[in-house]
Amino acid sequence: MPIAIRILQTTLFAGMVMGAGETRARPPQEVADVLRASGEYHTAYVNNVSGVTMEEQYQLMDVTGGKMSSAVRIASDVVFVNLNGGVAALRDPYSVDTKPLRERTPRITALLAAPATPTLRDWETAITYPPLGAVHFVLDLILKVNEPTTALKFIAPALQGGLTYKLDGKRKINNVQTVGLGFDEAQAQEKKYLLGTRGNARAFGRILVDPATGAAHETELWIESKTETATVKYARHAALNLVLPSDMNETYEEREASMGPRDFNGRTSNSGRSGARVSF
Repeated sequence: MPIAIRILQTTLFAGMVMGAGETRARPPQEVADVLRASGEYHTAYVNNVSGVTMEEQYQLMDVTGGKMSSAVRIASDVVFVNLNGGVAALRDPYSVDTKPLRERTPRITALLAAPATPTLRDWETAITYPPLGAVHFVLDLILKVNEPTTALKFIAPALQGGLTYKLDGKRKINNVQTVGLGFDEAQAQEKKYLLGTRGNARAFGRILVDPATGAAHETELWIESKTETATVKYARHAALNLVLPSDMNETYEEREASMGPRDFNGRTSNSGRSGARVSF
């Protein structure tokens, strides 16, 4: 079956610029404890990470018919903000393949950073910047899921009622014994799924969390199937006293019937695995 896979690689460097349903059966107590801790952590994290800014070096590769196109390198400023109780990453590209798209200034943080209190007009202006660079990321699906914190929405307390959860494995990460909290969106006709993609893709996955604190140390997000994935590893950022994304791998498939049969696949140049790698 003709498929298309887009491969991406990103590097970011973090800093701080601002102050920091559906009815379901009650899960087993162990799951409930982990879910409760994760939800409480999410609520605090949304506020604590808001204002973190990153310099992103994003590498996009497209392999069609066994032929790899030249990698496209997109450099952006990325700012995490608390948007409606979730973490949104506002990406503002400033160059493509080292060619400037605009003057290199922190436009978003200039509008939103303390000590001034941003106005509604400031926010309206800030959110116009990311769409200006959207064309460079090719796929609607990429734009919907390639924010490093996308998977965290699936433990947000306000959304937990529409998902099912289970304990799914254990792993030691960052010297912490984590447990896997698997999540799945319940399927239903005419349902609008949480990712909000053009094709209304349903998501499922796993978040590896510290059961004592609820802190997320790794997220695995699958879109419709395990062939479309976004895996994000987290690490402690000592200067900010936060656990922040440190590594991400992404693989995307696309069927392009209007262009005839096309077969895309990809592989990262440094790890030898399909997908993409992101360092923060």
